[in-house]
Amino acid sequence: MGNDYKTVLDRIKGTNPYSVLTFHEQPKSKDRRKFKRRNPELPEFLVTTRSHGFKQYFFVPELKERRYGAAESSKSRGTMTLWALALAELEKKVEIPTHILIYDTKGMVKHVISSRRFIIKPNYVGGYGVDVMTKNRILKDTAKAFDRRNYSRQKIMGCKIEGIVVEYP
Repeated sequence: MGNDYKTVLDRIKGTNPYSVLTFHEQPKSKDRRKFKRRNPELPEFLVTTRSHGFKQYFFVPELKERRYGAAESSKSRGTMTLWALALAELEKKVEIPTHILIYDTKGMVKHVISSRRFIIKPNYVGGYGVDVMTKNRILKDTAKAFDRRNYSRQKIMGCKIEGIVVEYP
């Protein structure tokens, strides 16, 4: 499985992929209908009420392909690794735009930034047969996003995101 990201890379060469990185505060409601009503402009697959802090969506319009990576399961962590590494390699040749969104505790989506650069949340990229040196080499020139969270009032309000930090190489 260590070179599977190369299979993804070969498949997406010559396309114009993009990414949407979403950060999630702890939702008070798990009702998808409420989230959709509050965010009618969002496509259905971006309306999510459950997450372990983030999801990163990878889109390749020419192939009609849509994937996501996250922390919630080994399958989604594997997808995160394969697609993040493939897109980081591809970004050396073409721009891969990324849009960052935050879902607040009420289910409202706030647009944070749109960048012409590929941005990843690196915490869950790695493993799945990819050694650390290969991962670090590929991600060396990739922008990385981190969220600053306030856990002090978590039991009362949920986990508030106080900001997103993007580190550009």
